Parts: sequence; structure tokens; C-alpha cells
Amino acid sequence: MTYRTRTQLFWLSVGMFILIAPPMLFYATGWRITSELDIERTGGLFIAVPESGSKVYLDGDLERETNFLQSGTLIQNLTPRNYSVLVAKDGYWPWTKQLAVEGSAVVEAKALLVPQNVGGTPVARTAAEYKAAINAIEKAKRNTATSTEEARFGLAQDRKGRAEIWWDSGQHIWFRWISDAPLPYYTDLPAKILFQSRSPLHGIAFYPSRDDVILLAAENSIFALEIDARGTQNFQPIYKGVEPSLARVNRDIYVLDQGMLTRIEL
Repeated sequence: MTYRTRTQLFWLSVGMFILIAPPMLFYATGWRITSELDIERTGGLFIAVPESGSKVYLDGDLERETNFLQSGTLIQNLTPRNYSVLVAKDGYWPWTKQLAVEGSAVVEAKALLVPQNVGGTPVARTAAEYKAAINAIEKAKRNTATSTEEARFGLAQDRKGRAEIWWDSGQHIWFRWISDAPLPYYTDLPAKILFQSRSPLHGIAFYPSRDDVILLAAENSIFALEIDARGTQNFQPIYKGVEPSLARVNRDIYVLDQGMLTRIEL
């Protein structure tokens, strides 16, 4: 190969690099051209999924099935707009949410998968846990407010003591962030009403191992309710009976219904 040929090949390579490098850099830094020929920077979604073997759908298309080693799903290179996320697993109520993706940001959410058939273990009156559970259920019905506050029933804190929930005399369930740490992804306000019941409440508690989900007992049922109100605020059934009350003792959830105490398994 002559010197002249080598020189031509060198400059040809330089030219090709100059032509190819900007589009590659454009793509690698998250910029995309939309169908309307606008230029936008992409974002992403991270969906935490607590149950292995769950299927994660984005706008109706299957993205991934989770496993023991990979419980979360990161979906990248999404143009800014609203996306519909569905997480489903056999034997569990499906979870869905509309999430808005913005450029240069990853939006976080955590799926709530509640078993369709929640198990429970009856607790005998002679059991050591019986008295503590009954005391907790009765305490939840007492007003813990000071003279300068509105009535507060069922006052409870999350696992780390960063947030608290209660209900007032109007059957409004309140959430308040009491930590100096920044607000978590699942709330946009330090204090807000999560839900208003049309009938008297009989107990509330944080969902086991979750700070973004609560349990509430009203009428003849117990439900799980997300604090995260973005898109759909999922509301899923836990228990149906006659007039159940509930309370949480450490990590266990107890239900009292028609004089029978049951420890439910979530």
C-alpha cells in the first residue's frame, strides 16, 4: 500500500468519524427525535416488584418477568409522556399505574401485589400474643389528640418513624411526613388526606414491610390502600367478614371479628 493510499484511508476514517460521532453522542446522551420531528431527551421508569415471577407490562407490551435475582425493572430511553404500567402475577390482584416520564429523569414506583386469598391463623385467648393484640386494637379506637388538636384515632408510624397516619372524626385518613429527610417518591405533600370513608373506621396500620401502603378497616372489610396517588391509587381487598377491627403489633397484623382474633399473613 502506497503512502498516498494510506493517507487517503486515514483522512477517510477521520471524515467518517466526524460524520458518525455526533449522532452516536446524541443517542448515547439520551436525545431522540420524536414522530413529530421534535428533539427531546429521554427518561426512564424503575418499577420495584416485591414478588418474583411477576410480569411487567408497559402500554400493554410485556417488558420483563421478574425473578429471584432481579426483582426490579428499569425501562430506559422513554420519550417524555404518560405511560401505563401493569404488574401481574397469578394468585395476586394486578397493580396498575399511570406514570409521567420526564427527560433526563428516572421515575420510581413500587408495585403493590396483594394475594387474592389471604391466609390467617386463629389466635387463642391463652396465647401470649392475644392480650397485646387486643390492647392494640382497643387503643386504635381511642382519641390520642391533645386539647389543641382535632381528634386523632388509630395513630401509627411507619417502620423508621418518618411518617404517621391517623383518622379524624370525619373519617378522613391523614398522612403526615414528620422526618427532616426529603419527601419520598410516593407523596408530593408533607401532609394530606389519603381517603375518606363513608362509614366508621375500625382501624388503620401500615402494610407489613411497606411505608407507602396502609391497611384500613371499614364496614365489613379490610383493604390495602397506596399512599402514592399518581395515576391510579390502587385499592385492594384483604379481608371480608362482619365488622372487623385491625391493629399492627410489631410486624404482625391482627384482625378481630365477631370475637375471634386472627393473625393474617401478608
